[in-house]
Amino acid sequence: PGLGAEHFVPKVLVSESRVEALISVKKWAFGREIFRNDPTATKVRLLDGGDAADKVIITMVDPLEADGAVAAQQLGKSYGSKPSEHWQDWQTDVIRIERFGADCAVLEE
Repeated sequence: PGLGAEHFVPKVLVSESRVEALISVKKWAFGREIFRNDPTATKVRLLDGGDAADKVIITMVDPLEADGAVAAQQLGKSYGSKPSEHWQDWQTDVIRIERFGADCAVLEE
């Protein structure tokens, strides 16, 4: 499977550790909330996919779960207890947003 129209199936996959929304901009009910299955989880509402976007993938993970091991496993990166010594501890999930054009090319802006 891939991002091509013949394979892409929009859906939201939810667990306590991760949420991943595979969004077709043309079909998405904008304003719908995305969040992990945890009462303290960050909630995100996609209001617009952007002019050039055809598909959007949003992934959210708690950076502190299992001392960062879950984020490292799910996103390939450990975030530590806080971004730097000058910041407070994490208060939200880590949110990764990926946007793709109709030709499945990554949109940088």
